Amino acid sequence: LKEFTDRQIGTLSYFEPLDILIYGGNDNKLYSLKGEREGLLYEFQQKKVVFILKNYILTSESCQIFRYKKAEKGSYLSEVLDPKREAKWGKLFWLGDGNVSISARFGPTSEVDNFWTSFTPVCKERVCNFENISNFAQFKVEIEGEGNLENLIWLSKPKNLPPEIKAFKISKPGEVFLRPTSQEGIIAEATNPDRYGIFTTIDWPPPEGKDKGLKKAYKKGYITLSWDVSEPDGEEVEYDLYFQIYGEKDWYPIFEGEKITFFSFDTTSLPDGNFKFKLIARDLPEREAKEEISQIFYVDNTSPQILKKEGEKVLIKDFSRILKAEYSCNGKNWENLKPEDGILDGIEETFEIKPKEKCNFITIRAMDSYYNVSTYLIDLRKK
Repeated sequence: LKEFTDRQIGTLSYFEPLDILIYGGNDNKLYSLKGEREGLLYEFQQKKVVFILKNYILTSESCQIFRYKKAEKGSYLSEVLDPKREAKWGKLFWLGDGNVSISARFGPTSEVDNFWTSFTPVCKERVCNFENISNFAQFKVEIEGEGNLENLIWLSKPKNLPPEIKAFKISKPGEVFLRPTSQEGIIAEATNPDRYGIFTTIDWPPPEGKDKGLKKAYKKGYITLSWDVSEPDGEEVEYDLYFQIYGEKDWYPIFEGEKITFFSFDTTSLPDGNFKFKLIARDLPEREAKEEISQIFYVDNTSPQILKKEGEKVLIKDFSRILKAEYSCNGKNWENLKPEDGILDGIEETFEIKPKEKCNFITIRAMDSYYNVSTYLIDLRKK
């Protein structure tokens, strides 16, 4: 007669010709089956049905016996429906026949209380318009006589949530991302010098954020902005990127409407100084947006200044931290210079040169934390 795939049959009995009572052993519910038509009759809470004889039902709790008889009128109250966040409730569709009435109510909490609305006026049409905006909802079905409800669908749409910007990062100076290439030995070459105004970029990332497989590389003068964004509704996300000269109010666009997750560009397009970047993530098609502003980023494209002091000492000055200092005697291998205070941590450092042999000339090379390099020659033959 019928195959059940969603429940276990505990026991059953004929009630009338072509009318079967069925107890679902795994859900504690009593169903009726008449031809192909199935209906829920009753849900036992703590009781478990062990035997059905015609319309008599025996439960295991306190050996209670129930008698089932058809009523002239019945009702069903649904569970509180939870779309997990505020939703717009729309039309309700149902299949069945006879005298069927449906109503609905709405509320802000999972427990029905005084803040819930009253039930709407009953709807007897096959399509009921229960439009409302709320966090929770519940419907009630009332059936009279030979009425029957076979199926019910209630449409709702959870409130759209904007993208969530989990991280917005600025790389260390010189870090870029490159696509895999078969041409070994090529570190990076700039392309698209005009597409994004003054911002010369490394070869533009693959479209639609498909940046997997990209490799981190180094290119002097470049930085990379990267972001990690999630979209709660699984929608497509596009991005706008802006920059601001620190201390000013205006933001200037770098690009708008792109679907990428990082951007590498040449900082020599900007003068030395402090800057901020702003990322706007926008979902499609709703266009709900979130924005994030970066930390202050200092652009330094000026090489360190090397000054000769008395004796064998030199002073190295820069706008950013001195990263490395070294010297070469007569063009031989480079030797590290140690700062006079013992710690290489400032924008001004004094070094004393102590060559291991007699030098006719000494070359000094200094590098700052932005990899700007300068050299200085001391000609000892003029003494």
